[in-house]
Amino acid sequence: MAVADSSFIVALLYPADVNHEKAVEIFNSLNRLDILDWAVGESATVLSYKLNKEDFVSIWRAFSPFLNTYNLSLRDALNFYSQLPPAPKVSFIDSAVIQLALSLQAPLLTFDKNQQKLWERLRIR
Repeated sequence: MAVADSSFIVALLYPADVNHEKAVEIFNSLNRLDILDWAVGESATVLSYKLNKEDFVSIWRAFSPFLNTYNLSLRDALNFYSQLPPAPKVSFIDSAVIQLALSLQAPLLTFDKNQQKLWERLRIR
C-alpha cells in the first residue's frame, strides 16, 4: 500500500514526463495505489491538458481499477492544514495527501520535493 500524489500519477500516465520511467518501475512493484479523491481530480486536470481527449479517456479508464480512492472532510483537511509548520509551496491538496498517508501509515509517492520534505518531517514526529 502506498499513497500517490498527483505528481506521481501524472508522471506514471504521461510518457513524456521526466519521472515517467521511475514512476512505472515503482508502480510495477505495487498492485494498487491509494489516492485522495481531490488528487484524482488534480491529476486528471493536468493530464487532460497534456493528452488529447481520446488518449486521456482511454488511459484513465484502464488505470482507474488500480486505485483505492479515499476522501477527507473539508473540515478535517482544513484543521490539518492550519496546524502545519511553515513549508514553502505546499498546497492545500498536497497537505491533504500527506494527511491521508499519515492516517494510513503508508509511504507517500510524490515527485514534489517540498511535499516530500514536509511529509518526512511529519512522519518522524
